[in-house]
Amino acid sequence: MTVQAAREKLHEVIDHANEKEVFALLTLVEGIENTSYDYDDTTLSMLKERSEAYLSGKSQTFSVEESLNRIKAHRKK
Repeated sequence: MTVQAAREKLHEVIDHANEKEVFALLTLVEGIENTSYDYDDTTLSMLKERSEAYLSGKSQTFSVEESLNRIKAHRKK
């Protein structure tokens, strides 16, 4: 899809959107514009440690499917 085609599709969606949808789209767009995050040193350290544990294989990870199955099993209890 070209940028022009995407723009046209977005205009069509907005033209036919109800009030709730218009504000939801606006919130989404504003969220994309405000993507600068400032993390403190403690958070950055924690993220680095988790990343290193994941990359080294020290931390246990699950696929989306595995996670959903674990959640479903837990809810059955």
